[in-house]
Amino acid sequence: MDVKVIFSKLAVFLLFFTIILMPNCCKQTVGRRGVQLIDTDQFYESKNGVNITVRKLGRNNANLLTSRKIFRKYQPIELRIENRGDSAYLLEAKNIELELVELKSVIKSVRANLAKAFFFPGAYITPKKYYANVLIAIATLPARIFNPIYGIGTIVAALMTNVALTGQDNQKLGKRFKKNSKDLSLGILIAPRKQITTTIFVLQENFKQEFNLTLLNSESSEKLTFKVDL
Repeated sequence: MDVKVIFSKLAVFLLFFTIILMPNCCKQTVGRRGVQLIDTDQFYESKNGVNITVRKLGRNNANLLTSRKIFRKYQPIELRIENRGDSAYLLEAKNIELELVELKSVIKSVRANLAKAFFFPGAYITPKKYYANVLIAIATLPARIFNPIYGIGTIVAALMTNVALTGQDNQKLGKRFKKNSKDLSLGILIAPRKQITTTIFVLQENFKQEFNLTLLNSESSEKLTFKVDL
């Protein structure tokens, strides 16, 4: 079979796949965001002017930190600490009696694979990628009509666009995680009349309903321990 004919058929298939099949993928991706947050287990206690709220989060695909992809491996826990006293307190990962997973490991596990995005473009389809591929298919249509050999160029352009946009999505994902989940390895100082909210992660098999969370008074080194029971 003539090479030009083969490329022409490939280009037609790409156009069909882009315009007909990808919208279904987009609808499925967007549709999952409607899942509602299920009931959560919550703990609250107040000591020495410090209020602490701990929540075992349920799955909610509208929130990246509690999406199905996270729950395959991790249990997210939200910490909210309000300091109404006159002393500052230090929160450190080592003073939470759970086997916490480093934030960078969590981010790495949910990032899209760029090689997979190239060879299987439908795996990480989003509305933005779909419309980008539609534009490529339309823009290159005249060239493919006059010379079907340009069909291979259309395919390569679409694949490279998917990879570029997937890499961009990975960067945004990392920023969103870091905005909502603080690195506790170096500790966070909670100043008087301030509050912090962060999300921590543990492996599903290492999650415990009962654990101690200790805050350290930055002035007197006095320990303030909460016996969390979710």
